[in-house]
Amino acid sequence: VLRLSPLDNEAELIDEYILGTVNHKVFELFFSALHDKKVLLCPSEGSRDKLGAEFKKILIDSMNEAVSDASKNSAFRELFGKSGEKLTSSQTTIKIISSQYKIDDENLAGENANFHILEKSIANFCDIFRGHKVYAVEKEIQALPKDENGVDQEGYYFSGKIDCILSTSNESDFVIVDFKTTKLPADLLVKENEKGKPDKIIDFQLPMYIYLLENSEEEGERLPVSSAMFYSIKKAEPKFFLGSAPGGRPNRITPEDVQLAKSEMLRLAKRFYEEVSAQEFAVTCRNQSRAVCMAKGTYDNCIDYQAICRRYFTVSGESGEKN
Repeated sequence: VLRLSPLDNEAELIDEYILGTVNHKVFELFFSALHDKKVLLCPSEGSRDKLGAEFKKILIDSMNEAVSDASKNSAFRELFGKSGEKLTSSQTTIKIISSQYKIDDENLAGENANFHILEKSIANFCDIFRGHKVYAVEKEIQALPKDENGVDQEGYYFSGKIDCILSTSNESDFVIVDFKTTKLPADLLVKENEKGKPDKIIDFQLPMYIYLLENSEEEGERLPVSSAMFYSIKKAEPKFFLGSAPGGRPNRITPEDVQLAKSEMLRLAKRFYEEVSAQEFAVTCRNQSRAVCMAKGTYDNCIDYQAICRRYFTVSGESGEKN
């Protein structure tokens, strides 16, 4: 009798993370190429799910480069370091993933399942923003926070890297895009906090990116943002936080809602900075024990941290007063 055991859940999570990183790297390389070539976005003339010959060639090259060990742009270098010193998965896993993306013969690209997914996703994206151009890719920006009177605050700053910034051909309108592998944030509408009630924390990623781009520490890099959206790579689906697709339905999130979200982001960031500076933490070794952490479904006293906790960890034991 074979002694079989189920797949390790941690390994499954790591592999999914690797696939997501590879997909993001393909998109980064693809849109960087469009930026360098100064071409406008457009799908195939015959189908909104297909790419024209030039874009198809760029996608194949981007997929091959993303999984090439020899490339300085390899997704695996980003994941594991240049010499594999950060390796967290087996070489077999890497080889399997590479074989799923690498395309040796352009004529056989149609037989590659990942090519189908990525081509459809990019073609739909290009159809939504037909005629736009890629303004920047993986743009790193820093900005100081401001108080309610618009005065710069000191002691901390905001920093982020925006996946993609699009612009109209005349650079009159700018669009922030954050690519997600599959799942899109559920609730992006912030409401003003009622006194005495817990803060309603939304996904502040796009409010932060808008703030960064409009208030960059480099004055010459400040841009007015007309739209900001998440885009699911696997679902080929957009979700707008600010603005809407050109010619699409109006967004239920109004400009006033967006401004409120930015204000709430600034308020909570200041609160976080002040509490950390004063070493006032909602979760401490006195109110958060190993037993509480391990009791699944009992996270009420972690409410302040649920928005930044990305994963659950198995706690192996107590470590004294310094938890």
